[in-house]
This record gives sequence, C-alpha cells and structure tokens, in this order.
Amino acid sequence: MSQSDENTYEGEKDYGYENTSVGRIWTAPRTDPITAEGMIERIVTASNQSRGSVKAILDELDVQTEICLKEGHIVQLPNGTHFKPSGHKDGSIDVNVRVNPRVVKNVNIGFRGRWKNAENIGKNEAEVVALWNAAHPDDPILSIEAPEPARTG
Repeated sequence: MSQSDENTYEGEKDYGYENTSVGRIWTAPRTDPITAEGMIERIVTASNQSRGSVKAILDELDVQTEICLKEGHIVQLPNGTHFKPSGHKDGSIDVNVRVNPRVVKNVNIGFRGRWKNAENIGKNEAEVVALWNAAHPDDPILSIEAPEPARTG
C-alpha cells in the first residue's frame, strides 16, 4: 500500500477507517477546517468584542496554557476541556486533550456534517477490509488478525 500522509494509507479514508496512535478507528470524512480567522469572526459576531480583543485573548490563552504545561500542570479551561502533559521514557512530552464530555454529547446529538460513505457506518473492520480488497485486488490487505493473548501458567 502506498502511504499518502502520515497516518493513513491511500484509499482508507474512502471506507471510514484511519490509523492512529491508538489503532484503527472509524472517522468522519475530513472537511475544510474552520480557519483561525473564521473562528475569530464567529466569536466577534457572538460576543460583540473587537477582533483585536478576541485575538489577544486567544493568543494569551495559548501562552498561558504552554507555560502551565511546561510547569507540569494539568490545564483545565472554564468550559471543562483540559490539557494534560504526558511524559515518555525518552524525556519527550505529549499533551493529551480531553474535550468536555458535554460538548462531545452535544456534537453527537446535533451533528450536521456529511459522512462520506455513510453506507459503511456500522460495518466491522473485516467488512471494510473486504470492500478495500474488492476495490484494490492488486493491493489487498492480507490480515487483520488481533494479536494472540498472553499465555499464563
């Protein structure tokens, strides 16, 4: 399979699965993102604050979040979203982000995005692999077996 970007293989997005650091997951199709300027404009419209004020506050939120994470703090925002530094054996740091569960719930209730290949929602990985193999006979996925459990005794 030819790799088209960092974590996915060409064609996989067509069927709804994507490779991530935690394994293969079902994903919504990628759409054009809301740009930073687009988000600022939405906040300006909703809050009647000036563009400069909104940008300054968001910039300072980034600065303060970074400082607190560097100090080893978990950063919790007023909306319930939090950022947590996570260390590795080699000394490098990742930042885990947990979105407020209420936000996730509300997105699930009112999701208006369009799913690419919506007919594949609910199919298991074996069924998705079969779709891939049928569409790409010269480049099949040969096995999706789970690792064997550790033996005891």
